[in-house]
Amino acid sequence: MSPHGRTVLRDLGVVLHVPGLMAVASLAVAALFADAAAAVGFAVTGALSLGLGQVLFRSFRSAAPMRLRHAMVTAVLSWLVVPAAGAVPFLAVAWGADGTASDTVLAFRDPLNALFESMSGFTSTGLTIADRPSRLPESLLWWRSFSQWVGGVGVILLMLAVFHPSGDAHRLYFSEAHGTTIVPDLNQSVRTIWWIYLGYTAAAVALLWFTGMEGWQALNYGMTGIATGGFGVTDGSLGDFAARTRLAMMLVMLAGAVSFAAHFRILTQGRVSILWKDPEHRALFVVLAGGAPSCSLGRTP
Repeated sequence: MSPHGRTVLRDLGVVLHVPGLMAVASLAVAALFADAAAAVGFAVTGALSLGLGQVLFRSFRSAAPMRLRHAMVTAVLSWLVVPAAGAVPFLAVAWGADGTASDTVLAFRDPLNALFESMSGFTSTGLTIADRPSRLPESLLWWRSFSQWVGGVGVILLMLAVFHPSGDAHRLYFSEAHGTTIVPDLNQSVRTIWWIYLGYTAAAVALLWFTGMEGWQALNYGMTGIATGGFGVTDGSLGDFAARTRLAMMLVMLAGAVSFAAHFRILTQGRVSILWKDPEHRALFVVLAGGAPSCSLGRTP
């Protein structure tokens, strides 16, 4: 095998630990809701991802240091391999269901549907195969929200937060479209981004709960709202809730759309003015201001 391939496989092995650890953590949710099929799916995902990740990392740990070309290939492959691992719980729940299961659940017996849902989650896209999300078991609803929440900040960024970044890990950081670090030190930047993300997620969940959502709904919508993905746990999404809840979700989505660098300056320096002085954020608010009337005019009676 070429030296380049060995480096990519080693780093891909580290990335595979992310869905593995996510699945292991989700076993608690399956136990809470006594969902045996989901527990099997999480266990298989954890075993396969962590097992393969360890094999790749240990087999090629002496590979050459990462270069930009390796980081780019690893990032691309991670967006294929991680969703493939994330599709396993969907398949396990669907094939473990009995004859009384809803069509929404049974749709995930098709591997392509399961992969599509997982891909949509980890890329924080929000398109879904589930026509009636409320008919999915709680464990699967959690997995959708969890994958989208992780996708909102990035699989690679989570990997860098869990495993101490090496000296050349900055190439992998930038390969996932992070334009710059918040502070000069990469380790501190990764930790800071995650603390901001966790803090805003907790605030989003609390805000939605305060406006009338039940705790389970607020948890899931808070996670997917801050990720700007949109996976829901009710059939009508935000349309099932009062106007005050929809207004609260607008604030959550705006917070998710603003860059982490801007959040860092606002939180540490109180520089709220960055929201209109920065061209990127000015463009965001102009698009929002121009798009809202257009959507309103386009509504059908």
